[in-house]
Amino acid sequence: MLLNLELRHRPPEASLRYLEQNVNHLLQGFSDRRIDVPVDYQPEKGVEYPMPYVLLDRNDEAVECFFADPDQRLRNSVCQGDRVKFFVHPAMIAEYREKYPDLLNLAGDQKVAPTASTRTVITRDLPYNFMIKSNMTRFVGFLRRNLRMSAVAQSNAIMKEMAEIENFAPKSLAYLPESIGVVYQTEVGLILRECQARPKVDEERLLVPFFSLISLDRNWPEDPLLLCQIVENHPHKDPLLTFQEMILLPLLEAWAYLVFERGILPIPHGQNLLLELDTRGTPTRIVFRDLSDATIDKQVREQQGLHCDFHRHWVDDTDHSPLKLGSEPICDPEIARKIRYSLNYDFWIGRRLIDPFAIVLSQYPSCTAEKIVQAAQDFFHATIQNRAADL
Repeated sequence: MLLNLELRHRPPEASLRYLEQNVNHLLQGFSDRRIDVPVDYQPEKGVEYPMPYVLLDRNDEAVECFFADPDQRLRNSVCQGDRVKFFVHPAMIAEYREKYPDLLNLAGDQKVAPTASTRTVITRDLPYNFMIKSNMTRFVGFLRRNLRMSAVAQSNAIMKEMAEIENFAPKSLAYLPESIGVVYQTEVGLILRECQARPKVDEERLLVPFFSLISLDRNWPEDPLLLCQIVENHPHKDPLLTFQEMILLPLLEAWAYLVFERGILPIPHGQNLLLELDTRGTPTRIVFRDLSDATIDKQVREQQGLHCDFHRHWVDDTDHSPLKLGSEPICDPEIARKIRYSLNYDFWIGRRLIDPFAIVLSQYPSCTAEKIVQAAQDFFHATIQNRAADL
């Protein structure tokens, strides 16, 4: 993908769809990555398909709906009086026929296109398109992608939290709202995610998944990586400073705010993070998505005088999400807490983001791995270390 052409000739939503399906070589490149979903529904196929839906009665005691300030256009698309559309991934129909036949009283279908995660799709040809994160009991990646009540409720609670901080969070931080959730019989859920980042802005912005920044375009593999195009879009500035000021430090600033001010530890990997660009191709914000799997630090939230009305994923949990050292379970909450913080920062940000970015940027003389790591360490010592010492 050539960024300048993309910004001029394709709407942001279409660009995001293209990136999800075609500029994801790094994401798809793990040899042991398992996908038990038919190929027709995988992003590499690049095809659209109909996703059926059933109309569920919101007053039915088997149905639970969650709302977090959805855009009225989204609400109008999925809510019909007391009924709400529940989208069924085609790969799940055979299983639902046996376990949940009421979910197959289909009322219609919606044309969708798969994203890189396969089980999340983007609607097509609607006045206000959105993403559908569906329940998937098959393996996608390294896990079965079940979407139960606890995950949908957690998503809703975190979305309400994100709405509260819009006016005073760092300007570098944005998020994709998961503004509607529906659960049937506590076991089968879906989450509807909007494509416009919040806080909202008046101009169009392009969203680039972090994995796309360092992935080849499967259709145009000779094109420069997007990370390099962004750096070279500022030819009068040192590439190292461009990367630090426009990507690395805004990422660390946004992450540090969520962690140390709100007690929310997002999983900051290449799929959950997006880089927002303005119409000139200049980075504007770091956009978080899929926050339902974020870990919650009760200690930080209590220190900040914040509520702890969340449903799962506590940072010091040793019961519901057990950790192991070798074959030995971790039973000490404080050790579990330290391990999860290390996984979040050292592994996800350090190993899975900074290290591969440094490899790509090593083609520029000023962008040595040592300097990039040093910039992250300097930010940590200046901004994070004192807060981390209090935890």
